[in-house]
Amino acid sequence: MRARIRGHTIRFLRWSERYTKTDMLYLAQGGFWLTLGHAVSVGASFALAIAFANLLPKEAYGTYKYILSVAGIVMALSLTGFKTVVVQQVAQGFEGILRQAFWTNLRWGIIMAAVCAAAATYYLAHGNGQLAIALIIIGLFSPLLGSSGLYSMFLNGKKDFRGIAVGEIADALVLTCLTLVALLFTDDPLVLVLTYFCASTATGLLWYVRTVRRYAPNTATEPSSLRYTKHLSAMNILIAATVYVDKILVFHYLGAAELAVYVLALAIPDQLRMVFQKNIGGLVLPKFSEKATESSVAEIRHRIFPTLVRATVVLLAVTALYIAAAPFLFSLFFPDYLESVWYSQLFSLSLVAVLAGIPVSMLQSQHKTKELYQFNLTTGVVQLGLLLVLVPLYGIGGALTAGLISRFFALGMGFLLIRS
Repeated sequence: MRARIRGHTIRFLRWSERYTKTDMLYLAQGGFWLTLGHAVSVGASFALAIAFANLLPKEAYGTYKYILSVAGIVMALSLTGFKTVVVQQVAQGFEGILRQAFWTNLRWGIIMAAVCAAAATYYLAHGNGQLAIALIIIGLFSPLLGSSGLYSMFLNGKKDFRGIAVGEIADALVLTCLTLVALLFTDDPLVLVLTYFCASTATGLLWYVRTVRRYAPNTATEPSSLRYTKHLSAMNILIAATVYVDKILVFHYLGAAELAVYVLALAIPDQLRMVFQKNIGGLVLPKFSEKATESSVAEIRHRIFPTLVRATVVLLAVTALYIAAAPFLFSLFFPDYLESVWYSQLFSLSLVAVLAGIPVSMLQSQHKTKELYQFNLTTGVVQLGLLLVLVPLYGIGGALTAGLISRFFALGMGFLLIRS
């Protein structure tokens, strides 16, 4: 019976491809596991958001998010390009890139640790012991955290979406449980930050070792991969930094309590965005990387736009549902943050802009270095400029407006580059 149902399902998916112009079997198989993993991760993040909002004072929560934002900017200086290159190289059979990426990124991380140590010394000398300790924690854990997390990129390249989901679920549950335990005993942001890094690094290393033992990757590598990684990492610095600059600016101009209000406004829309973004990146990049020829690029470009129309309709529907549900959700789960409702509804409009991940994945799969530089530098400068101007003038509203404008600008820029 099971085999018969499976056969009928496969035939239906293949039949539907004449209308969707998409590999529906690949989408269904990969999408199910990725969606499952993201769903559990989103649920865990939502549970943590509820706990932080109801168990921590706003000032402590804002300080915690500020420290993690500093960590995000520090990690932006690592070899972030490996996240893309590992997927591409493994999809093409060069599995040795996993170990190469792990150790290269770890060695590069020593530089980050030295920078954090120097900055910690500076802040300690000026009486800011909290930030000094936070920088020491960041410097110690960031290299290992970044390197161990590459296991999921390897699994992505192998199209082992089930493995990615299992790892993501385990990571989310461990982090959530340990953080909830910590919240019951302390309000200290530094203890919570240490808990975050210990849990995330330990699970990352465990799954990295498990991946290496299970797959026994071959030693084949592409000689040009490291050079391309450095290009991607350099162009990613500005984009990665702008993800966290808004929180640092809100903290600087408005304070920790207002940062907590801002973070809660972003929480649910950002989680929804990540669900779609990870599915797009996880499914699209390895598929594009397999078809790295100019003829296939033209074919992909021809097929991509009808799919975009359908995806846009889905995203608009999700946005409308969230806008309607937001007041109820905040009243139920975040009663102390009702001022975040309007901001959250406004920011949810950026969900449609998640489709920018499709042209970016297409450019990455074809190693279009010039176009990627154009995209990352232009969109990064636009977002940073908007934040620097609008946050001091309009506070939280300015930060949200800057985020909306810059994300739709990135969407337009991405599709402009693949059409050229």
